[in-house]
Amino acid sequence: DDLPQLPPGPRPRRHGLHRQRGQPDDRLPDLYARAAAFILPGQEDFGIAPVEAQAAGRPVIALRAGGAQETVLDGRTGVFFWPQTPEALADAVRCFDPSGFRPETLRAHARGFDRSIFERRMKEVIAESWEAHVQ
Repeated sequence: DDLPQLPPGPRPRRHGLHRQRGQPDDRLPDLYARAAAFILPGQEDFGIAPVEAQAAGRPVIALRAGGAQETVLDGRTGVFFWPQTPEALADAVRCFDPSGFRPETLRAHARGFDRSIFERRMKEVIAESWEAHVQ
């Protein structure tokens, strides 16, 4: 079972879902929800797209590098592939079984990256650091 091949010719520079000029796209949640998975083939410091996909109840297939290691839980919210080669990615896609992921689990994990939780955690870390400093 080979993966479908792209026809020969020039390739567009950007693939998949993206935002223009930083404006939110209200169609993204629906597009994520209709996908079997979100694929992150490259390294990003912290990419919000994997978290958005999980918030829509969809797992992630990601390169085991960069921010994905913080936002994707291997086997629970997605799967990793390594090294960064077409063959490794193709193998991950072939072996991927979306039925092994529970949308509720994915959404719950994504909520952990909510701004209010981040702000609360940041305040806790600052308070703990301050207390340790003044003692």
